[in-house]
Amino acid sequence: MKWSASIGMPPIGPGIPENDKVLWLSGDPGSGKSVLASAVFQKLSSEDQLVAMFIFSDQERPQSDEPGKDKVIFMLRGIAMQLIKIHETRGSLPTEFLRLYREESRYKLNDNTAEMVVKALINTLPRIHIIVDGLNESHDRLLLVRVLKSLVGAKTVGLVKWLFTSRTEVEFVELFCSLRATGLEVNAEHTYPDVWKFVEARWQDLHQNEDLICHGSLTKFRRYLHGCNFLGAQLTMELLSREEGITCEDELQEVLDGYNHGFNRVYIPILTRLAAQSENDRNLAR
Repeated sequence: MKWSASIGMPPIGPGIPENDKVLWLSGDPGSGKSVLASAVFQKLSSEDQLVAMFIFSDQERPQSDEPGKDKVIFMLRGIAMQLIKIHETRGSLPTEFLRLYREESRYKLNDNTAEMVVKALINTLPRIHIIVDGLNESHDRLLLVRVLKSLVGAKTVGLVKWLFTSRTEVEFVELFCSLRATGLEVNAEHTYPDVWKFVEARWQDLHQNEDLICHGSLTKFRRYLHGCNFLGAQLTMELLSREEGITCEDELQEVLDGYNHGFNRVYIPILTRLAAQSENDRNLAR
């Protein structure tokens, strides 16, 4: 299956040639990159295809000696563990992997050893899809770029297909140009139908009042959310889930009007501007 066929969106532009081995999904914060990546993972899994996925996250974690999910080593270990399980279901582990792994616990692998382990694990698989979401959440940018170039460029017996997501930042534009990746930009035009499916499902779960879930109410609500991205839709539905006593359309509209001014007109543009700043400025904003 071609990556581009599974997503169905036009390329970012002529600067990145078509290469279905590597697909890069880019877009603004909250545009739906992670949702699409997860949907691809679910689709491949449902078709019994071999697939592994890692999601970067820079959220704070409890004090620990272990690296966080914003570190490259965590990505390598996470992918390695999934690949080990895949090999175990197939009945054996690669000889090269066993040689590398013999003297080190999987929780103590360093960057270089973990990278070699992942290469050994993907080398003998007939076909594997690997999805890495949220590259911009990594704080090891230089190491990340080096490792991804090495992994994607590794020679393998079978076919390895990669899907990456990130915001459109200079490091990643240069990286994926060098990898000759297929670039797809995620925007509201592409994702709004799926945003609305998400909203409809959440609406039915949250509001049992027949007057609120009637066709007319949903139509008005759809006009209100037109052009909204996944982040906006998710936070809007979370707001509604916390409101009690909404019994009519007027009360619903009052809640939505108050929320619209505080979020849709301010928060999303701020996130978009922050995404274009330097790494130091983004960290300061956090």
